Formats: sequence, structure tokens, C-alpha cells
Amino acid sequence: MDSEIQITEEQRNWLSSLSPVEILDVYCEGILKTLEEEYVKAPIHINIERENITKEHQTLGISLVMTGVIAKLKVIGRYYSKINNMPQMNELDYGLKLFLNNLEQQYINKYFSEKQYINTRKLIIEYILDEVIENIKKFTFIGYEKIPHYDMMFLLHEFTYRSPVHQSIYNFQGEDIRRTVIGRIEITTINKYQDYRLNIENIENQLLNGIRDFAYNIKNIVNIIFVQKEVQYRLSILNELYFNFEHFLSVLLKTFKMNDETIGKKRISKKQAYLARVFDELDIKHHIDYSIISKEIENRCVESSSKYLELFQQDKKQTINLIDIFLKIIDMRNSLHSNGFANKDTNEFSIAKIHFNAVKKDEQFSSMAMHQLVALLVISSYTMELIIEKLSSIDEINGVKVPDIIIDEYVDNIHTLTCEENIQ
Repeated sequence: MDSEIQITEEQRNWLSSLSPVEILDVYCEGILKTLEEEYVKAPIHINIERENITKEHQTLGISLVMTGVIAKLKVIGRYYSKINNMPQMNELDYGLKLFLNNLEQQYINKYFSEKQYINTRKLIIEYILDEVIENIKKFTFIGYEKIPHYDMMFLLHEFTYRSPVHQSIYNFQGEDIRRTVIGRIEITTINKYQDYRLNIENIENQLLNGIRDFAYNIKNIVNIIFVQKEVQYRLSILNELYFNFEHFLSVLLKTFKMNDETIGKKRISKKQAYLARVFDELDIKHHIDYSIISKEIENRCVESSSKYLELFQQDKKQTINLIDIFLKIIDMRNSLHSNGFANKDTNEFSIAKIHFNAVKKDEQFSSMAMHQLVALLVISSYTMELIIEKLSSIDEINGVKVPDIIIDEYVDNIHTLTCEENIQ
């Protein structure tokens, strides 16, 4: 079954008739024979130990054969990890990697049909990697109270999608930052939601391809492809939306001279003060009755996870400091520069049933789970809406008339570049 060997039509017909379990067994026998003849120069002993009972999704006959196949793959991996100088790979993982590479090549060479290729990979999932896959599905991309992360992300998406700003109640044009600040939340959340779903639905293929393509043990592949990917999702969301909010606030500061020393404004030295300055300039209260936000979440998020929505339902009256919520996002985002370590002490607090632990300076945040990040981002999104609503009710700020369109220069620059490319 070597990819470089030319085979006869009779051999091709024989290969095309093999079942998935036969493909695995024939491969193992062929490789073991090569080892015996070219490297070991003696018969290789295969130690077969049947440790596990046949599982519900397996059949006894195939399970018995696969016990032998697994033992053979271990021997193949043991010898070839030494021959190919791959000491970091454990024997079964390397044996499986070699088989998957061989299967891929034979499929490309059309020795096997698409059906054989798919069903052989499926067989490996069901009889070799079934426990690994089960654990990935049970623990990866699943958060607090066993709520899938994509359900949490969908709540933020739906909250934004049904925003009065996004629904064009104010009739903002596409380049108006009062609309793009909300639009970016929608785009970010729908993209991450789709990525989550695709990752979950494609776990089996991702794992098999990872084993085939990389020289890592399966445990490392699971950590890199799934565990670390989930971490990257959360960091990406935190980064993208934080910068979206900061960009919005900085444009308002510049447009309405809120940070202009020439008209007597005290210069802001740190971005943490952006929101407070905008609130004060627009005469927006720093505190809000959480029931107002809770009611908005309930009214907008009609298709979101009921289990996740329950966490946003308040048991008692609560006042939220909108500035503090935004500062929490900034603190978490800034901690990314030092591997999640806080640069100052933070008290514990709760938003409805969602609790945030206290954190001491130089200790890692323990409140960056998806259900917590989304809660902060929902409230910060609502905060931006309050600012937009206030801007629609006043005529001027610091002598600057509120324009019909507050240009988002980032979007405008992209449009300019796009037009220039089209002209060329």
C-alpha cells in the first residue's frame, strides 16, 4: 500500500473492495511485514490485551478486530518513532498518524473511494478516539451551568441585533459611528457564533487532521486545537469589542472638543477616563437601576438560551455603576499584556446571578469566563446606546453642532481605499 508503488488493475479492484476495518488491518500487516524484513530482521511479537468491553456504539465483531489493530498500531508507532527520530510521540499516536497520512495519500491516488475514506476515518473515531471525542464535546466550548459558549455569544448578538440603533430608528447612515459602533458588535458576535458552531460540528475531522498533519501527541492536539482555541476566542472578543468601544468614545471626545485644553478642558491622560468624561459632558448618570437593563435583555433576547437568560434575571433591586462595568472590561483587557495578571486590586461584585470574584494586584483574573465577559459586554453595549440616544436629543456640545453624520474615519478610509483599488 506504499503510495509510490504502481499497482495493477486487479490490486486496485481488491483495494476498492475492502471494508474500513480491513483497510486498517491490511495496512498494519503490510507495515509490520516491512519492519520485519527491512529493520527488525525477525518476527515481531504483537501483545494483544483486550481491556475494554464493547461500548454501546460499537459492534462485538469489529471491536475484536480493532483490539488487534490498536495493538499493531502501537508496535508500528514504537518502531517508526525511533526510525524517524520522533521520540516525543507516544506509540499509538504516532502509529495512527502514519496510518492517516497513508490513507490520505491512497485516497488522493484513488485507490480508495470517498465512501471508504470517510468510513475508515469514522471507524477510527468510533473505536480509537471515541473517549477523546466524548470529552472534547463534554468539556470544550461548554461553560458555566453547562451552557454552550455559542449560546452565550448568541445572546450578545441578539441583544445588539435588536438594538434601536441597529434597527435604524435614528436613521443613521452606514458611515456614522453611532451606527458602526453597534454594527461591529453584531459582526463580531455573529462571526464568533458561527466559528463556535463550526468547531463543534467539525470536531472529529479537526482532530483527525490534526493527528495527520502535526507531530504532536493527541493530548497536545486536543489542547491546541480545542482548549487553547476557546481561550483565543474569549481574548479575541474582549480585544475586538474593547477597541470598538474605545474608538467610539475617542471619536466623540475629538468631535466635540471634550478633551480640548484650549477651551478649558482638563486633558485626559488615561483611556480609562474616556467614558466618565463623555458621560459628564452629556449629563448622563453614572449609575442605573439594573432592572432597566434586565428588561431590555428580556425584551430583545427572545430567541436566546433560556438557561443563560436566567442568569441575567435579578432576585433583588440592584444599582449598576456603568463606569465601573466598563473599567472592568479595560482591566481585563489590560491584563492580557501580563498573561491575565491584574495591575490593581478589584472588589468582588455581581450582575444579577453572575458573580465576579475579587482579584488582588499581581494575581490572575478568575472572572474571564464567557458567561461573565458577555454580561459585561451586554451592559457596555447598552451604555453606548445611552450615549447615542443622548446625542440625538441635543443640538450642540462645547459649541460644536451635533452633525447629521459623525463620520467613522476608519470606515471612511476603508471605503476610500476600496474606491481607489476599483479605479485602478
